Amino acid sequence: MKLDQAFSSRKARAPKALLALSLATLALALMTSVQAQAAQDNRVEQYRQSADAALAGNYSIIRQNGNNNRTAVFQSYSAQYQSGNFSAIRQIGSSNSAFITQLGGNNAGVILQNGDRHIATINQAYGRQGLEAFVSQSGNQSDIAISQSGSGYRSVSVEQQAFSGNARPVTVETY
Repeated sequence: MKLDQAFSSRKARAPKALLALSLATLALALMTSVQAQAAQDNRVEQYRQSADAALAGNYSIIRQNGNNNRTAVFQSYSAQYQSGNFSAIRQIGSSNSAFITQLGGNNAGVILQNGDRHIATINQAYGRQGLEAFVSQSGNQSDIAISQSGSGYRSVSVEQQAFSGNARPVTVETY
């Protein structure tokens, strides 16, 4: 029996679907970043820096729906005792910008943008026990900047609803 005949039978359809699902899962597990884009002119940039290739524990998930959205992620850590960094960016709308910089390990940053013309920046540096930042922007034209550093556990969550389009910029700094 030929291989293509085996896959055309009903009994072979389930294993074929299972094989495809297994391969897709394996491909996702091997990637250090996941990116999904819909529409036009969206741009994703990711930079990963590590002193040792065995320390490839930085992960970034980016999903964009809309036009002219921009993201940039920079992740770096160098010590074996550190966990990697995690970032997630979700953009729905147009002309949104999201930037995450993570230096050292144990950092987690999440940016959710729903609407148009939002700007969000998260900078995390050398948090020994973990730095966490969560930004949620909805409506139109808001600006949030979070900067975190220090030796203790730090967690910041900012939600900005700018339905009038006249939201004031928000800046949070922790040291």
